[in-house]
Amino acid sequence: MKKRTGTILTLAIATVGFIALGFSKKEVETKVDNANISEASFSPTTVNTNFFPAEIIKMKNTKKSDLDLFYMVKGKYSLSVSEGKLKKAQDISEFIPDLPTSWISSYNFIEITTKSNNKIRTAYSENGILLTDEQKNLLSNAEIDTPVSIAVNYKSRNSISEKYDDREMQVSFTVVPETKAEFVGGYDNMIAYIKEHSLKKIEAAKIKEFKPVSITFQVDENGETEGINLTNSCGNHQINSLLIKVIENMPKWKPAVNSNGEKVKQQFELIVGPDMC
Repeated sequence: MKKRTGTILTLAIATVGFIALGFSKKEVETKVDNANISEASFSPTTVNTNFFPAEIIKMKNTKKSDLDLFYMVKGKYSLSVSEGKLKKAQDISEFIPDLPTSWISSYNFIEITTKSNNKIRTAYSENGILLTDEQKNLLSNAEIDTPVSIAVNYKSRNSISEKYDDREMQVSFTVVPETKAEFVGGYDNMIAYIKEHSLKKIEAAKIKEFKPVSITFQVDENGETEGINLTNSCGNHQINSLLIKVIENMPKWKPAVNSNGEKVKQQFELIVGPDMC
């Protein structure tokens, strides 16, 4: 009798288990159907985002571009000084603020070279850092976007031999307008404009090795771009031409203004290259 009762109890438990399993399976299938998950949904290219947390989804179609580029527009120079400041200068420390006077015991001569009236001109002085009238006149007539080179020849005490040695340092900078040319809308909007009209086409070209491209251009008195010149190729003629066209069609700038209040031309450089960050 006990054996029969045990058998009936076992069958009852098993039946309840199968019923529970059936309900559990049906519930799982219902959840899967509601989520529209199919076997294909688990492929690497398509994953149902309604079913999995977004932070663990890695989809190929949102993969970061293999070609990350930086865009920069700058004046065609590394160091600069405004032409208004040059006109007022009385000594070289006014445009060479870091002049190492503590090293210098005395000055032998100072040579200033620049371009004036389309000619390269040089003026010397032997009276320390003070500018001569000839040097002042030379700097006052220095043309915008032209380099100025200053050679300072001096005597410095040698700490070992305690003798005074002749030394020379050279400083070069570019003359810029009193008020520089500016893209209407500001720098960030200018970069956004250039990217919008070039980045997708550059990516579509699938350039294996994108070399930094450099293009110089000038903003004229009316705020129009002109004198566009490719100075360094990216290695793809079509992309070079594309970037040149983007500059040609660029919206107007606010033109540069000199110290006399006159609108003048100013040169710039566009650089596009691999982002190293």
